[in-house]
Amino acid sequence: MYLYKPSADLVGKTLHDVFSKEEADRFLAHIHRALDEGSMHRVEYSLPIERAQVWFEGSVSPMSKDEVLWVARDVTERKHAEELIQLQATALEAAANAIAITDAEGAITWVNPAFTVMTGYGLDDVLGHNPNILKSGVHDPTFYEALWKTVLSGQVWHGEMTNRRKDGGLYYQDQTITPVMNDAGDITHFVSIQQDITQRKQAEAALSRTEEKYRTIFENAVDGIYQATPEGKFTSVNPAMVRILGYKSQEELAAHRVESDSRRYVDPNCHEKLKATLAEKGVVVGFECEVYRKDLSKLWISQNVRAIRDESGNVLVHEGSIEDITERKTLEEQFRQAQKMEAVGKLAGGVAHDFNNLLTAIIGYSDLNLQQLRPGDPLRSDIEEIKKAGQRASSLTRQLLAFSRKQVLEPRVLDLNHTVSDMHKMLQRLIGEDIQLETVLDAALGSVKADPGQLEQVLMNLAVNARDAMPDGGKLTIETANVELDQHYASDHVMVKPGPHVMLAISDTGCGMDRQTQARIFEPFFTTKAIGHGTGLGLSTVYGIVKQSGGSIWVYSEVGKGTTFKIYLPTVDEKVREFEQTAARAEFPRGTETILLAEDDETVRKLTTVVLRTQGYQVLEAVNGDAALSICERFEGEIHLLLSDVVMPEMSGRELVHRLAGMRPEMRVLYMSGYTANAMIQQGGLQGKVNFLQKPFTPSALAQKVREILGKPPTAEPD
Repeated sequence: MYLYKPSADLVGKTLHDVFSKEEADRFLAHIHRALDEGSMHRVEYSLPIERAQVWFEGSVSPMSKDEVLWVARDVTERKHAEELIQLQATALEAAANAIAITDAEGAITWVNPAFTVMTGYGLDDVLGHNPNILKSGVHDPTFYEALWKTVLSGQVWHGEMTNRRKDGGLYYQDQTITPVMNDAGDITHFVSIQQDITQRKQAEAALSRTEEKYRTIFENAVDGIYQATPEGKFTSVNPAMVRILGYKSQEELAAHRVESDSRRYVDPNCHEKLKATLAEKGVVVGFECEVYRKDLSKLWISQNVRAIRDESGNVLVHEGSIEDITERKTLEEQFRQAQKMEAVGKLAGGVAHDFNNLLTAIIGYSDLNLQQLRPGDPLRSDIEEIKKAGQRASSLTRQLLAFSRKQVLEPRVLDLNHTVSDMHKMLQRLIGEDIQLETVLDAALGSVKADPGQLEQVLMNLAVNARDAMPDGGKLTIETANVELDQHYASDHVMVKPGPHVMLAISDTGCGMDRQTQARIFEPFFTTKAIGHGTGLGLSTVYGIVKQSGGSIWVYSEVGKGTTFKIYLPTVDEKVREFEQTAARAEFPRGTETILLAEDDETVRKLTTVVLRTQGYQVLEAVNGDAALSICERFEGEIHLLLSDVVMPEMSGRELVHRLAGMRPEMRVLYMSGYTANAMIQQGGLQGKVNFLQKPFTPSALAQKVREILGKPPTAEPD
C-alpha cells in the first residue's frame, strides 16, 4: 500500500523512519490514545503518495500494555465520491434555477431553495406531491399528454409553460425535464430544471403591444410614412403613402417608384433643394412641393425626412412622412384670390366714385349745352359725342361698382325660375340659333332676395361668355335647384356660409379654360378675347353682384370640355313680391322751392347749382357739412330740401341730417353719391329706406328726382 518492498523491510523500523515527523507524531498520538483507553480506536487519515493524497480508514487496538494492532484500508475512491456528491449537493442548493426531482411515478422527492423562491413552496410543502400542484389551467390536457409522452419514452422535454405560485399568482417558466435511468435502463427519477422567464415574457408582451400599437399607427395613419435606402429605394411604405401617390399596393409603389427620382417632382429644383438640405442638416421639416401621382396628376405634399446614421456617420436609411396638402393649398389660393379681389374691388370702387363725379359734370354740362343749341348748330354733334363718351364711361364705372360691391341694389324677394323663364327668349336671341338653350328648373325652388335687374345682368353676361366659348355652336344649360351647403363644403370654399341655398348653374359645351385662366377670370379688365372685343368687366360685374347679394360663385372648367358657373344665393323665408319697373322720363320739371346743396366736389356742386337754378329753384351752396350748418343757422327763410352727398370729409351726409333734424324738422332730404347702398351703410351710416340719387346723373334725372321728392309729403328720417 505504501509502495515499499516486502514487509520484512519495514520490520524493526520506527514510524519516524517511514513517515514524516508530522505524520509519525499523528500516528503515535492515535497509538497512545488506544493504549491509554485500553480499547479500539477508529482512525481516518490521508498520506501523500506519488504527489496524490491517499485516504485511509482503519482502527488501532491495544494488544498488550505496550503493543497495538493497526489495521487500515484505502478509501480514497470513496472519499472522492463523497466529495463529488457534496459538491453536487452544494451546487444544486446554490443553483439560480429551480430544480425539482421526482420519482418514476412523478412524486416530488427533493427541491432546491430556488424552487421555493420561484413557486413559494418549500420542500415540506411539496414532498411526495405531484408537480401538477403548480398547474395554472392555462394549458389544455394535450399539452401535458405530449410532455409525459416525451419523458416516459426516455427523451428530454424542453419548453415553456405557465404555472401558478403558492400565492395564486401566475408565472412563466422555461423548463427542461430529464429522465434518470439505472443500469438496466429503467427510469428511476425525473430531474426538472426551471428558469423563471416572467419578466422576459412581460417585456416581450410589452414590446409586442408597442410594436402592434406602432404598426397600427403606421398602417392607419392619414399621412404617408416610409423608409428608403440612401439610394432612394423604398423599403417600407404604409397604405396612406400608397393611396396618396395613387398606387394599388405597397409592393407596386416600392417596385415602380423611388424616393430620389427627381422626375416625380413637378419642379425638379425642389428635389435638388430637398437633397441639399437633407445632406447639410440631416433633417427636413415641412418641405412643401408639388409632385406627380402614378397617373401623372399633380398634388401638393408637405414632407418630413431625416437621415438615420450609424456610429461612423454613414447613412443607413431615410425615414420620412408626407402629408397631402392639396386641399390646404387650394384654400390658401382661394383666400389669396379673395383678398386680391377685395383689394382690387376697393381700388375699383374708389376710382369709380371719383370718375362718377367727373362724369356727372361731363354729362351734365353736355345736356345743358345741348338745350341751348339749335338742331342744326355745328357744335351740337360734337357735344353729343362728348355726352355719348361720358355715358359709355358711366357704363364702365357702373360695372366697376358692381365688381367692388358698391352698386345701388334694390333687392326683392323673388323666384329665380321666373327670372330665367322671363329671359328665355331674349337669351336665345342673344346666343344665336346655332346654340341650343335648355333650362332645367326645380319646381319647388326656394325664394331668394336680390335685385332682379342685376340678376338679369348676371344671366346675360354669363350667356354672352358661353356664346363666345362656342363659336361653332353647342349647348347652353341653365339649371336651378335647392341645395344645402354643409360645413364640409364651407370649409373647402373660402367665405362660404353653410345653410340652405338656391343654386343657379350656367353650363356650356365650349372650349373650357385652364387653371391659370380660371384663377383670373373675375379680375377687372382681364379678358381672353382679342383687342377691341370686350372690356374684361363682364365676369367682374357678375362676381360683384353675386357677392353683394350675399352669395358665392364658383367656376368648374376643363379645356375642351366646357365650363359651368355655379351661383349660390341664400334662401329666405319670405313670399315673392310682384314689382314693376318705371321708365325714366326725359322732361325737366321746374320748381320755386329753396334747396340747400351740400357737396364737397366743386365740379359736381357747380353743375348741380346751375341745373337747379335753371329750373327755378333757389340754391344755397355749402362746400361741406359745417358750411351747411352755418347756412341753416343764418338763413331765415324756409329750406324745403337738403340735397347732400353721402360721403364728405369731417362730417357725413347722415350726420348732417341728424344735426339739422331739430333745426329744420320739415326739411326733406335727398342723398346722392358715387358709391352704393352698401357703401352708404358702411361709410355714411344710412339705415332703412332713403331717397337716393346715383352719380353720375343727368340734369333731367336730377330735376325729376327733386320734383318727385318735393311733390311728396315730407318723410321722416329713420333714427
